[in-house]
Amino acid sequence: MPEPDFDEDGVCTVEDETAEHIRLVTSLVEGRWVGPAEIYAMIEAILRQHSIDGCIKLPYGVPSLQEKPP
Repeated sequence: MPEPDFDEDGVCTVEDETAEHIRLVTSLVEGRWVGPAEIYAMIEAILRQHSIDGCIKLPYGVPSLQEKPP
């Protein structure tokens, strides 16, 4: 599967054929007509690049957490 393309604003670009296929399958699964605007909003939310350093994780063996267990 090819990697998604991102434009200069960091927004994922998807080919029209791919978006139409996703729209058709989503409409069949949900049992209703799904519009292109919904599909592009869904694709943008799913493929948005997330920051790697958004959360700080503590090391597993932090001594202060093991002194007073729950």
